[in-house]
Amino acid sequence: MEKINEGGFFEIPAGLLYFAGDKSAQLLHGQLTNDIKLLKKGEGNFNLLLNQKGKVRAAVYVFNQGDQLGLLCEAKDKNGLLEHFSKMAPLSKVMMSDATPAYRFFHCCKPLEVFKEKYRLEPVLIGHEPITGFRSDRIGLPGIDFFVPVERVPDFMDWMAKEKVSPLDEETIECIRIEQGIPKAGVDFGEDHLPQECCLDEALNFNKGCYLGQEIIARLHYKGHVNKILKPLVISEWLHPKAGLQLLSEGVVSGNLTSVAYSTKWQSYVGLGYVPYKKSEPNSLFQIEGGGLARVTR
Repeated sequence: MEKINEGGFFEIPAGLLYFAGDKSAQLLHGQLTNDIKLLKKGEGNFNLLLNQKGKVRAAVYVFNQGDQLGLLCEAKDKNGLLEHFSKMAPLSKVMMSDATPAYRFFHCCKPLEVFKEKYRLEPVLIGHEPITGFRSDRIGLPGIDFFVPVERVPDFMDWMAKEKVSPLDEETIECIRIEQGIPKAGVDFGEDHLPQECCLDEALNFNKGCYLGQEIIARLHYKGHVNKILKPLVISEWLHPKAGLQLLSEGVVSGNLTSVAYSTKWQSYVGLGYVPYKKSEPNSLFQIEGGGLARVTR
């Protein structure tokens, strides 16, 4: 596993959709969980698309680019999002387009002075022309997502080398995000999970009014709490833990591991897993199916 000295970068499997028209903000505002109408030019925020039961269909970033709104999503979710919004866009006189083929998307785990405000679009001069990025802290460390036009990828790679930023392998990426407690779509959460269960509260706005799935999310926020919650864990007394194993408390199944990686920081395996909300305090212990212990770290 590679170490991060001057920084590291990796390619993001992503999709990019554009929404143009006077009612673009209104359309996205009524479907997504965060406040789209308040975004000024250059600003962005983190959002979720929920189903009618308040469970997570997709995690996305939305940006106000002045003449249009951009939506950055996981590549696996792009077609579903296109299908979802294409049913409503014509009724709102919103033009929707798929800009994915024109770009490749990279994340750079290195703080850059220009990116002070999270999710704000900023141009960076790379070669002779700027490339746009935004601070996302995607895997829990300070880091930038870049929208790189396909024809500018060689310039971007040259810039990474000049800045002494090396490619990160999948093992390193997974270890960092698990150590930092960052859930991954399709791995740690999906359509079986409420946002508050998987610690995606940053995407929720409780002052914006109605959106798809809002009633359930608001009721949970104001009147109760989830039954289970995703927590970072350090694993001991177990040689080869794996995702999917059950977590037990006093012999009773209480949750399950969703992600596992070996951490040189902890000199042990670390993981993410769902545990009962009432037993989620730091240092809470769970037995792992087949042997070993998992301890909540925070």
